[in-house]
Amino acid sequence: MDFTGKPSRGFLFVGPDGFDNESDLDFWVAKALEFNTLLNT
Repeated sequence: MDFTGKPSRGFLFVGPDGFDNESDLDFWVAKALEFNTLLNT
């Protein structure tokens, strides 16, 4: 992601084709939750 002119690390951009149905969105939400649990260990 790039909000300030300098790309941020640790972000992932998923375009509309990556979440155009419920199962695709569920996949990315599960990945995000899995990653967040790794940060708390």
